[in-house]
Amino acid sequence: MKANGITFSRAHVYRELWDYFRTGCNKNVFLRKPGTGKTTDRNYSSKPGPNSGSGHVITPKDKANVIAALNKHYKKGGPSMYLDTVFQKCLDESYSDVFYNPETKRRSYARWDDDRLITEWQFMKIAREYRNRNKKKINKAKGLSSEVAKNEAPLEGTLHDYYDKGAGYYYQIDETPYDVELVCQYDPTRKKRIGKPTVYVVRDMSSRAFVGLYITLKTPSADTARAVIFNAFRNKQQFCKELGIEIGPDDWMQEGKCRNIGCDNAEMAAELSRCYSRDAHISVQFNQAGHSQDKGLVERAFRLLHDAVKGQLDGYSPNNIPPHIKRLLRSKALLNVNELYQILITYIIIYNNYSINEGISLSKEMYMDGVRQIPNQVWEWDRRNRAGYLKHVEDFELYESLLEVGSVTCLSTHIKLHGFKHQYRCDWTKNNGYQAKGGKSPVLPCRYMRHSMDFILIETPAGFMPATLITPLFKHVSIEEVEAEQEVIRKENNRLRAIHKAKQGETRALIEDLQDNARQEQEKNLCSCS
Repeated sequence: MKANGITFSRAHVYRELWDYFRTGCNKNVFLRKPGTGKTTDRNYSSKPGPNSGSGHVITPKDKANVIAALNKHYKKGGPSMYLDTVFQKCLDESYSDVFYNPETKRRSYARWDDDRLITEWQFMKIAREYRNRNKKKINKAKGLSSEVAKNEAPLEGTLHDYYDKGAGYYYQIDETPYDVELVCQYDPTRKKRIGKPTVYVVRDMSSRAFVGLYITLKTPSADTARAVIFNAFRNKQQFCKELGIEIGPDDWMQEGKCRNIGCDNAEMAAELSRCYSRDAHISVQFNQAGHSQDKGLVERAFRLLHDAVKGQLDGYSPNNIPPHIKRLLRSKALLNVNELYQILITYIIIYNNYSINEGISLSKEMYMDGVRQIPNQVWEWDRRNRAGYLKHVEDFELYESLLEVGSVTCLSTHIKLHGFKHQYRCDWTKNNGYQAKGGKSPVLPCRYMRHSMDFILIETPAGFMPATLITPLFKHVSIEEVEAEQEVIRKENNRLRAIHKAKQGETRALIEDLQDNARQEQEKNLCSCS
């Protein structure tokens, strides 16, 4: 080694000799290991070195792609994506074929083969170097404080250790304000902001699957809590259809009544207990005040749903930023409630079907059956092998116990829902004489769903009968938006009536002028005749 001008430490010489003796004095052991040489400007067809995995050696083009993704999605004003999400966006934009469906107006990405992709490790290496080199510029672009917000760290709970007995044995439910400003569906300019929504989530303890979702603009109450439980128990394809969203029958398979529900004691105690007092198969368990860790699983769900849109949605404005930046971010709001539903439902479906959740404890039997730590796989295995916790529930039972109660008046031309300017059509009331002309109009109780007013259920002697919305103005619209828009319509109508009455001054003036002219003509003729 000295004769060839190569200098190594004594320890390195001993290691090399030990490898030589251990391999039976095979001189090939002294050949350069792949990827450990000190050659420069060498191009490899694939990544060198042991355990190189898939992908290729990073090139200047790859570095440019990574830096472009960082500048676009990470070095930006306001909240930015996490680096692992930026990596996926980089692959979408630079290492995928993009397809556009003109019918649905949606894009889809088809990733290239593995040998043409960069790995996450390569991306993170470039990203860390870039971030360290441009730390001041990035912080200045973000305009954010370096303090870590208290609500950034998710609450971890251990309650699932005690209730992990099978799908449907224990559900957790909770709500949180969602950090996205929304706009009104009826404003084509998308400038009229309606505030941040409250998102309710229900998760199954055993499989970690999302089983219920509800978005509302109202403050948390027993009504909104009942609405999300109603959505958690029923068929999700029907639920999505009421929102104008089409999904497959197996995309979101979770349905049925669970055995136990865990929730906050505040807004749900009296109402939910009263709902289930007739059903011995469901118990409602309330968390202690100030002990959010008791429902750590559902608290983690909010972190997942926030991370799904962080840095991607215009109008995303978390609480841990200065007020002037928050106002700027809120002014950029673009999406409405229905579009937020589409995003979160898509995220939930993909999460339930494909995400690896290392918090799921697999038994030996599950692993031998090919089950992996994916929520839907665990859910299906539980349904086959741990059956008995989920109970099928008929729609009328859910309607009776969980839907909000209202009343309708059966007029000869339509069904009128009290409290709303909605007109419905019901074949049953029409055929059974409830909408006959003359006499006093019958009043019947009804049930309606907060998330969609497309149809209501009238309580009749023959059971619940559906009544469909006649006018399409409020199709796929929640109660909160209907109430807000009705107020807007009322004010606008009053304004237009005032304009109309003022404009009719021309008619009144014309009447006066014509009559004055007629009188003058009459008087003139009378004078001439006399």
